[in-house]
Amino acid sequence: GNEKTIYTSSFTLNNEGSYTVRYYAVDNVGNTEAEKSVVFKIDISMPGVAYVPDPVPNPAGWNNSAVAVAFTGADAVSGVEECSSGNISAEGAGQQLAGWCRDVAGNIGIATATVNVDLTLPVVSTAQTPAPNAAGWNNTPVSLVFTGTDAVSGIASCTSDITVSVETSSRIVRGHCMDY
Repeated sequence: GNEKTIYTSSFTLNNEGSYTVRYYAVDNVGNTEAEKSVVFKIDISMPGVAYVPDPVPNPAGWNNSAVAVAFTGADAVSGVEECSSGNISAEGAGQQLAGWCRDVAGNIGIATATVNVDLTLPVVSTAQTPAPNAAGWNNTPVSLVFTGTDAVSGIASCTSDITVSVETSSRIVRGHCMDY
């Protein structure tokens, strides 16, 4: 505001914001110089930092490709000047990338992006019950059970068990497993 305080010694301003300090000197006989001023701003707070992954993970929290990470910032005092970005291409749960945003005053805020990346396809196998005879034939219905393995994100689902009871020599039965 326009409050006027007379100081006869040094003083310190600690609060964030914009300041205008006006000053002048008066000698012992009353001679007063023209008023001068100095304008400055104080921002001592780090900007807040968040991140946005691209692509966003699936509902289970996994990505099946490398992830581009853009860091974003917020700073109510001086504003955000610049933020970093990067890519996460290593496979596994909890892959991390540190990023930063700098405000106009030069304060730096830091955040760590954490994503799960699974680039490896799951492996599916099937078990047949009962086993065929020595010639490769069954004379009863056959149940097929599909199971999968995925060392990174795990298996989310596999095709439900299928029972084949139609006689044929060339039937194709498809099954699959999906990872997270």
